[in-house]
Amino acid sequence: MNSIIKHARTLSGRLQRRPVEGGGRPNALVANPARVPGFPAGTPDNDTGGGKSMRRVLVSLAAFVVMPTLMVAFYFLFVAADRYVSESHFVVRNAERLEVFEPSGMTMNLVRSFTGGGVSTSMQDAYVIVDYIRSRSIVTDVMKRIDLISVFGGDNGDLLTRLKDEPSLEELWEYWQKRVSTYVDINSGIVQLRVEAFAPDRAREISEVVIELSEELVNRLSDRSQNDALKRVTSEMQKAWSDYQMAENRLNAFRTASSVIDPVETAGAVGKVMLELYGERAKLQASLDTIAGEIDDDAPTARILRRKLEALNRQIDELDNELTGKENAAALSVKLAEFEQLQLDVLFKKNLYELTATSLEKARVNAEQQSLFLNVVVPPNVPEEALYPQRLFNIFFAFLSANIFWAIGSLMVAAVRDHM
Repeated sequence: MNSIIKHARTLSGRLQRRPVEGGGRPNALVANPARVPGFPAGTPDNDTGGGKSMRRVLVSLAAFVVMPTLMVAFYFLFVAADRYVSESHFVVRNAERLEVFEPSGMTMNLVRSFTGGGVSTSMQDAYVIVDYIRSRSIVTDVMKRIDLISVFGGDNGDLLTRLKDEPSLEELWEYWQKRVSTYVDINSGIVQLRVEAFAPDRAREISEVVIELSEELVNRLSDRSQNDALKRVTSEMQKAWSDYQMAENRLNAFRTASSVIDPVETAGAVGKVMLELYGERAKLQASLDTIAGEIDDDAPTARILRRKLEALNRQIDELDNELTGKENAAALSVKLAEFEQLQLDVLFKKNLYELTATSLEKARVNAEQQSLFLNVVVPPNVPEEALYPQRLFNIFFAFLSANIFWAIGSLMVAAVRDHM
C-alpha cells in the first residue's frame, strides 16, 4: 500500500503545474505535489488544485483497485462453492506387454519418440481413450448411468460455477470439459484422470463410471481387432475344408461307380495272381516238353496238359486285359490313373486344410496376445479436502491485476494531460 500511495503522490505532482516565477520560459511547467494528509504541503496557491487531483487519484484507486478486490474477495470467501477433485490413473496394455513399470518398456517409448519411430501401440490406445473421455459420446453414455444435470446443476455449486438449468447436449459437453481433465504420460503411457464435483462422493462416482466406460470401449476395440484378424483366416480355412470335402466326395463317387475300393490294392492282387499263373504255365509247358518225345501227341496225358495250358493262357489274357486295358476301356490301369489323380487331389486339399487350420490357431493365439486390457493403477479416491477454488491465490491475483491495470490507465491519463 505504501508503494501505491507513493505512486499517487508522484502522479498528483505531475498533474499539477504552474508557470515558473522569475524568468525562464513563459510556458515552462513544474510539478507541485498536492496537499493531502500525511504528505508535505505544496505552495499555498496550488493547494486547492493539488487536493482535487489527489482526490481523483484516490477515487480511481478505490474504484478500480479496492472495490474490485473486495468484490472478488467477497465472492471467493463467502459465495464460491468448494470443488472436490477425484484423481485416478489407468493404463491400456495388451497381453504380451504387461511391463507397465518396467524400465525397458519406458526406454523403448522414449527411443520411439526421439528417433521418429512414432508412438507405440499402447500410446495410441491411450490417446484413443483420452479422445473418448473428451468427446460428446461419453457425456451421453455417462448420462445413462448418472444424472449429470442434478450433479452439477440445481442447488449445487454457486451461480458462477454450477450448470445451467435444462442445458443442451452441447452446453453439457462444454461444462463436462471444464470439470473432467485427462493427461497422458508419454514415458509410461499412464492416463491420469481428474474429475471435479461439488461433493466428494460424486467426484469418485463419476470417475468410476468413466473408467468403466473406458474399459468397455477397450473391450470393443479389442474384440473388433480380434474379429478382423480371425475373419480372413477363418474364411480361408472354411474354403479349404469345403474343397477337401468335395475332393473326398469325388473319390467316394469314383469308388462307387467303379465298384473298386482301392484300384492300387486290386492291381496288386491281380498282379500277384498273374505271377502265380505264369509259374503254373511254366511248369505245364516244361511237362509238355518233357513228355513230347516219350508219348504221342494224342495221348490222354498230353491232351490234359495242353487243355490246362490253354486254360491258363486264357486266364492270363483276361487278367492282363483287365489290368492293362488293351481290349477293355474300364481296365484297372485307367481306373488306377483316375484313382491316383483323385487321391492326390484329396491329399492336397487335406494338407491345405490342415495348413489353414494351423494358421487359424496361430492367428487366434496372436490375437489373444494383442488383446487390450485396461489396468487401473490408482483407483478413484474420495477427496477429503476441496482443491478448488484457490481462494487466497485468486484474491491476490485479482488485486495484483487491478493494480497493474490501474497503474497503466493512470499513466496513460497523465501522458494525455501532459500533451494538452
